[in-house]
Amino acid sequence: MPTIISYADGKPLEWGYNVNIVGTEQKFQWFKLLLDSKQKLGGGLVAQSRDLLGSLNKSAEDVAADYLQLLWQYTKDHIQRVEGDTWETIYSLRVVLTVPAIWSPIAKEKTLRAAKTAGLPANIDLVSEPEAAALAVLKEKDKEKKLEVGSSFVVCDCGGGTVVSSPI
Repeated sequence: MPTIISYADGKPLEWGYNVNIVGTEQKFQWFKLLLDSKQKLGGGLVAQSRDLLGSLNKSAEDVAADYLQLLWQYTKDHIQRVEGDTWETIYSLRVVLTVPAIWSPIAKEKTLRAAKTAGLPANIDLVSEPEAAALAVLKEKDKEKKLEVGSSFVVCDCGGGTVVSSPI
């Protein structure tokens, strides 16, 4: 899911794949990187999002909360369609959010505040993106029964903020 959200009249309009890339509404891309003021990753799209913050009178934390609120509502609606109206009384929830490995404690705290503002459950854990990738590989390989003592694998975190591609 792309980290992109658009606004019209100061309110969230679309998010993720539903954002019209060529439309005239105000769009924030890679805004998550703005949660850590020390990071200089992401290039022009992050700078564009930084410039838009003032015009909407919002902080990066506000935009992240708006995005997470829309994502969480979508998630709850989907679970309700599959599990029924009483799903929240049946299941206990635990949310795990991933953050860049290089993030400062301040950026992590902003992420948690945005998640709480968005209405996510109180039981939230933060995990670094490379750690999450490694755990996913371990889980998958364990299912395949392909892990043995001495097995090795490499996790290469090639996120959009750290890897720039150019057309050939």
